[in-house]
Amino acid sequence: AVIGGGYAYLMLDDVYVAESSVIVQVLSDSDSDYTNLLIGQRLVSTYAEIASSNHVLEDLRNNLGINYSNSKLRGLIKVEGVKDTSIVNFSVESGDPVLASNIANELVVIIKDLSTEFVGLENVEVLYPAVTPTAPSGPNRVLYIIVGGLLGGIIGVGLVLGIEFLDS
Repeated sequence: AVIGGGYAYLMLDDVYVAESSVIVQVLSDSDSDYTNLLIGQRLVSTYAEIASSNHVLEDLRNNLGINYSNSKLRGLIKVEGVKDTSIVNFSVESGDPVLASNIANELVVIIKDLSTEFVGLENVEVLYPAVTPTAPSGPNRVLYIIVGGLLGGIIGVGLVLGIEFLDS
């Protein structure tokens, strides 16, 4: 437990998560509302792919003035569509809470701007912008202590049993 706690508190850095969302709106007068909703739901996966594209990541680096590689930025960003909706969630994990919220908000702005550039990609509206996280979301240090205590107990019992079995 002491080793697990020491590792959790001394070796692991705090991780902050900032989240933002957009809604993909399809507004076509020639189609029914249901058809527009289905098209919006299908566009969610398209926007998820666009958000992790090199073009968007380069814009992020340039706009925020950060020196991360595309693969490192891609590792910080998690993009997923909310099931059966036309909502796309962006979550950014970073050791710096301000950087996490800046990346999440800038990503939404870039996606919104891109939606106006391409024909066929409909309106994107910001559902909620990212706020700067005040408390870290990880690591779960209590869990490290509990797992360390359990492993220590298992190892201790194993050593006692091993010594007893070897004792002739």
